Amino acid sequence: MNSQSQIVKEKRCSRCEMRKPISDFTPNSRMKDGAHTWCKACVKERKFEIACTQKVSEKRCWSCKQVKPASEFQVSKSAKTGLQSKCRECMRFAKLKSKFGIDRVAYGKMLIEQNGVCAICKTPSVDYLCVDHNHKTNKVRSLLCNGCNTAIGMMRENVAIFESAIQYLKKYENA
Repeated sequence: MNSQSQIVKEKRCSRCEMRKPISDFTPNSRMKDGAHTWCKACVKERKFEIACTQKVSEKRCWSCKQVKPASEFQVSKSAKTGLQSKCRECMRFAKLKSKFGIDRVAYGKMLIEQNGVCAICKTPSVDYLCVDHNHKTNKVRSLLCNGCNTAIGMMRENVAIFESAIQYLKKYENA
């Protein structure tokens, strides 16, 4: 960095025209003040704009190595293509692996053991089943449909609340 960049405390971005601290600019030794003309936020925004204009129709997943439609990837502002490097399915399994230690094989085994249905309501899996777990111990229990998994969470995994709900439903069964 040259000696002037230490003196300069703030700078005006030539793109957004806002005055910002010099730390909000990428260092550039070719500039007199030692910083890029655009702030970091504007550079990032421009990279995303360029990526979005490329309109990728399909992409190869970094994890499973399969070429899939762009709709199978989540949007990413930082990626050159504007899409995540892993497909949605691989992202989901990466999350399951880090959160519960379950990989594709273990998930598939659980799904087969449950005949592809929710452990509570026995509804067949349309897309995927949620991995239910005890929130106190983090131990995996079974696979549930989204509705049953949400219901357990809303009832705070409390058996007494479930029993009260059952009594309530029985009371108004014919109403």
